[in-house]
Amino acid sequence: MDLMRILHIGLFLAHDLLDAKLPPQIISEIERDSTAQKMALQISEKFFSEPNGAEGIIEIYLFWARTRERLSDRAKYLFLVGFEPNQADYDAFHMPEFLYPFYWIVRPVRLFCQYGLKRRI
Repeated sequence: MDLMRILHIGLFLAHDLLDAKLPPQIISEIERDSTAQKMALQISEKFFSEPNGAEGIIEIYLFWARTRERLSDRAKYLFLVGFEPNQADYDAFHMPEFLYPFYWIVRPVRLFCQYGLKRRI
């Protein structure tokens, strides 16, 4: 997985917000990654703002997908966000352990009920 953009975003923020000293070759590398700079500035602007309901959460997931450089990494990230079960899914539906694979179906249904229906109402 290519994570240079995420590294560039973090280093840009450290340099810009915290005045962290970076070697000149790192700074020039970051300057060549205009997408990382734009995304770091978006993070700076929204640092103290709260997500705005479902739109805010979807916006956050799409933002983090864009931090991936390759389309395959973006697709994998969004797939896992949408389908990989987490504690909220386990808490929402209690099933015996042998039915664990069905949580991969529970997650998108739960997310749709939680966020998709709210957007339509």
